[in-house]
Amino acid sequence: MVVSPKFVLPLDISRRLNREGIITTCINNTFFRTLAFAALVFGVAGIPRVQAGSFLACNPMNAARAYHTATLLRDGKVLVAGGMGDRLQTLDSAELYDPATGTWTLTGPMNHPRRLHMATLLADGRVLVTGYSTNVSEIYDPATGKWSDLGDLANLPFPRKTATLLPDGKIFFAGTVSIFSEGTVRLENSGGEIYDPTARTWTPAAAIETVFQSPVATLLRNGHVLLAGANSGGKNFNGLIRFWGYPDATATNKGLPSVAAIYNPSDGKWRSITNTITWLDNGPHTATLLLDGRVLFVGEQDISGHEPGAQIFDPATETWSATGTMANPRVIHTATLLPDGVVLVVGGRPPFGMVEGGRAVRAFGSAEVFLPAGKTWTKLSSQLAFPRVAHTATLLPNGKVLIAGGQGLKPGCLSSAEIYDPETAPVR
Repeated sequence: MVVSPKFVLPLDISRRLNREGIITTCINNTFFRTLAFAALVFGVAGIPRVQAGSFLACNPMNAARAYHTATLLRDGKVLVAGGMGDRLQTLDSAELYDPATGTWTLTGPMNHPRRLHMATLLADGRVLVTGYSTNVSEIYDPATGKWSDLGDLANLPFPRKTATLLPDGKIFFAGTVSIFSEGTVRLENSGGEIYDPTARTWTPAAAIETVFQSPVATLLRNGHVLLAGANSGGKNFNGLIRFWGYPDATATNKGLPSVAAIYNPSDGKWRSITNTITWLDNGPHTATLLLDGRVLFVGEQDISGHEPGAQIFDPATETWSATGTMANPRVIHTATLLPDGVVLVVGGRPPFGMVEGGRAVRAFGSAEVFLPAGKTWTKLSSQLAFPRVAHTATLLPNGKVLIAGGQGLKPGCLSSAEIYDPETAPVR
């Protein structure tokens, strides 16, 4: 009997094959081994690509919080600041997560309580925090663990602003403001602003004509800023406004048409994107810059049909295209670009009134991954230990993802945290 020589893949390739769901130890035929390798490296059509990974236990934070920020510092630690507390109070506390020890340590509190705010890592390693109920911004210095106030923004930053770190180290702010009057909320254009950390100055920037609701901003490869969201058209929203920033869905409110524009820092001008998103957006979505320069938008699709979907924007052609169908429509989730180009989408909640087992779904415990090459989605078999919404997800230097806080299935907020490890056993 002739025994063929054993086929051995390089260790790094073997690990990648396992992450993709192709278990090398189960492939006995040389032809299929070669085909599996080609599917990974060259993306051969018809070969299923399944992302691996699971959620692992992690020490809890010192405080329960949601709608907070989480910023990866230069030393590899994660700064978590502010948010909404377990009694729905706005927090000023901050803490640090150390991936090396897996522990949380309190650091200096902010000078102003904040939630639904923005945190931006500056070029010098400090963190700029802006937004919520005060015009005053502040900077965290990791060297001292203390916060210092800056000058006021020219416009009220509550809470539909975006903050984008530009290639020159300045921060560009854009978005809308909420005007509350006699039970009515009106959205108005707040214009743009630029903060120069070196000069410590705020400079007005060009305003955009469109009034965005729940906008998200993405720095493109060419240094321009893509801003996308729902076009409120200056519409007034009567009645209850959920504090995460969008109105209740009713029979007469079927969402708002989505719009997008691009800001050029070189000439300080906006340019509208005519071929805008094809789906309606009535809640916060995420925008993730892919390795090839395209931008993945994840949110809910047609509200009346509850179609779970996502869209990709291609800056080269300024066109939008649909991805494959997601497992669940979701808003107030997180989307994280992993080192291999896969996008991890975690948690969130249904956009409107999803019911399972006779009960409304308050938060998802599920996660799914997006594979850009085939524009396909795969739901992970691994579930969060605690379903969560309004949490944070931070890519750590070791390639793992820290999931922290949020709201769960019960009233109040979560102090729990979890780690997503892409190197664990693949999804079945």
